[in-house]
Amino acid sequence: MKFKLIREYPGSPKIGTIATYRNNHGDYIPDDPYHQPIPHTKVEFYPEFWEEIIEYPIGTKVFNSQTKTTYTKKEDGWHRPSELTSYTDEQIAQSKHINIMEDVKHAKTPLFATKDGVGIYKGDVYYYVVESDSPYLKGWTALSHQCDWRNPNKPPLGYVQFSTKKAAEKYIEINKPMYSQMQMIDFAIDAKHSFRESYIDMFNNWKLKNNK
Repeated sequence: MKFKLIREYPGSPKIGTIATYRNNHGDYIPDDPYHQPIPHTKVEFYPEFWEEIIEYPIGTKVFNSQTKTTYTKKEDGWHRPSELTSYTDEQIAQSKHINIMEDVKHAKTPLFATKDGVGIYKGDVYYYVVESDSPYLKGWTALSHQCDWRNPNKPPLGYVQFSTKKAAEKYIEINKPMYSQMQMIDFAIDAKHSFRESYIDMFNNWKLKNNK
């Protein structure tokens, strides 16, 4: 797994630095020999600074459902049956019509299952939830990641994983903290005197009354 630095921050390497995941240490090694290894959380959880580099292994086959064409990754790029194309790995990954063919996923069982019950294989994209304290990305956020081909045993990223961005954002909407401890105590005091309402109605009325 590799990431590229797209914006500098205090103590960061220079823009354009490539950081490669080191499986036995759980960190990233920059290609700048004068910079120390970087903890994986400082890379993976900050997409405003680090951009993941998508790389498919040689021999990967994909199928374009729109043109009904199979493409194969070779040393010099992506080939149609008869010629080299201008496709890049990033374009292949971002296309809605191109999918990795099942026979090169190299797995009979998924590497893990998402919170919404979908199996994730090598090369699949999933969405994970993180809490960031970055000034560019405050609070709980849903980020995407392509399951790495070269490190299949690496644990999935984030606190919890989903198969779609919509499912991840729904989880954030339901679970992210929104009120302080004192606000919840205030609500509990009000709720003691409201026996005729459901808990949801009590909470909604409390928010309206207190402009929360």
